[in-house]
Amino acid sequence: MYDKPSNRLEVHKGFTFGPDPDELKKQEGREVYDVIILSDSIDELTSQQNQEITLAIRLLTPKDRKMRYCTRTVSAMISSDPTKYRDRLHVRFQRGLLHPKPWSIEIVKELEGLMSLEADHTLARS
Repeated sequence: MYDKPSNRLEVHKGFTFGPDPDELKKQEGREVYDVIILSDSIDELTSQQNQEITLAIRLLTPKDRKMRYCTRTVSAMISSDPTKYRDRLHVRFQRGLLHPKPWSIEIVKELEGLMSLEADHTLARS
């Protein structure tokens, strides 16, 4: 039988969906969102901290659980400091892996329409 290696590398961690958003909302008393970034590097998002930016996010703790994974386009401010803004933000990379540290988000306003990806990998609003 195959034995799992005891000294696993960081990249060999099992896939996780992260902590339960409903439990986090009960503990912290704030909404939990996630955003999927289109690269395997957090650098682009880090450079946009504390500025108003447009994001496509999902609310993970809606009152109606059927709406959990509905995407909405918002204008928001984000920070890698998990306590700076009112709500919690989980960052996921394009392949679904969860960034190990939570961020914070303050939604300034909800925008109409959806975000789409152009052929040159730039975001456009429709």
